[in-house]
Amino acid sequence: VLLGDDLWRTDGWTWTLVREDAVEGRSFGRVRPLGDGRFITADHRAFYLLDADGRRELAPVHNVPVDAVQMRDGTFWVLDSLGHTTHVRADGTVLNTWDADGRGMGLAPRGDDLWAAYDGILIRHRDGERRIWTTTDAGFVSGGPLLADREGSLWLGTFHGVGHLAEPEAQRWTEHDGLPSEHSRWLHLGDGHLYVSSWVDVGRIDLRDPSAERVPMESRGQVCTDGSGLVWGLEGVGGDLHFRAIDVDTLAVRGSWPVQGTRHWLDGCGSGAEEVWYAVAGRIYRAVSGELAAPERVAELPVPAGDRGGAQRVIEDDRGTLWVAAGPSVCATRAAALRTGAPTWRCSRIPEAAFVHDLEPMPSGALWATTDTHGLWVLPADEDVWERIPGADDLPGRRLLGLGRSPRGGVWLGGA
Repeated sequence: VLLGDDLWRTDGWTWTLVREDAVEGRSFGRVRPLGDGRFITADHRAFYLLDADGRRELAPVHNVPVDAVQMRDGTFWVLDSLGHTTHVRADGTVLNTWDADGRGMGLAPRGDDLWAAYDGILIRHRDGERRIWTTTDAGFVSGGPLLADREGSLWLGTFHGVGHLAEPEAQRWTEHDGLPSEHSRWLHLGDGHLYVSSWVDVGRIDLRDPSAERVPMESRGQVCTDGSGLVWGLEGVGGDLHFRAIDVDTLAVRGSWPVQGTRHWLDGCGSGAEEVWYAVAGRIYRAVSGELAAPERVAELPVPAGDRGGAQRVIEDDRGTLWVAAGPSVCATRAAALRTGAPTWRCSRIPEAAFVHDLEPMPSGALWATTDTHGLWVLPADEDVWERIPGADDLPGRRLLGLGRSPRGGVWLGGA
């Protein structure tokens, strides 16, 4: 805390003087600890760096100091209330400046990028270039203080509450962009594309050169890529069912094979290490990567008859275990055992749930699951009894749909 010209800290009971003459002029109380014994302070005339060598001026202040941050490369950005934004080295050498048409509100480092908020705009500074969004483009009525959390999500304080921008560069894809429907049922990432299944047809988005198009597959269920240039889907309803394989590059149909049984609208698939796994009518099928042939039926799914309404999730984890969710039951076996025709299944049931919506294996070996009416559950590694995740009780609802693990350690949930 700046008290007068001096920097103090408190543990809640006592005050300790950290540095005398932390600023030179009239203080506005701006302090940014850098976590290594150094501080950034500011007064009405300048931003300063306080370190073992004393106090050094970083950049001038044109009105009121607003914010200052340190980047991963050791440089600093500072912002004042008139929108003057300056990028400097520790010795005060100016690297870049930007005068925004708006009042400065906040700064947030995000990796090697700097995000800056002003009255009506958000700016991303990257490698000496700037990209500008109006706050209305981002869905907000004003700018405000910024914070980037450990996953890189941006939090923006405004005059009408707090906003969350999971990824400000994100795009929204709809029917007008080339997808077959406004609705999305299932998503699958593979071969540089995001495949989107809907109640109408299948579409995909090319992630390398963002564009959307339809996939020639009359399927309302999940599609999966096999890693060898094919995307697989299940076409038809009732007893007239066909597996279909389509070329990822040309979208040409490479093969179509009938499959016995009555398909349920929840029947799903999963991309494995050597194949695509499909669950259809209580049976497990295997389409071998690189082989243009009818998927082989390799096992019956050993769940109670009442739970065979649809095997909506089929996932092979990094440990070679295949997980299948059917109704409220989740069954597991070694994928290698399925390839040899001798699987040993173990199944467990989530209490009171009608069915499981999604599964997500964790690095610890545990398995997380979302359910239709009873929230979020976890199956600890090498155990058969599901446990409620206590933190999920604070969620706004207990009907949870999608579940995804962030590469930075968090978990994303979708609910209804």
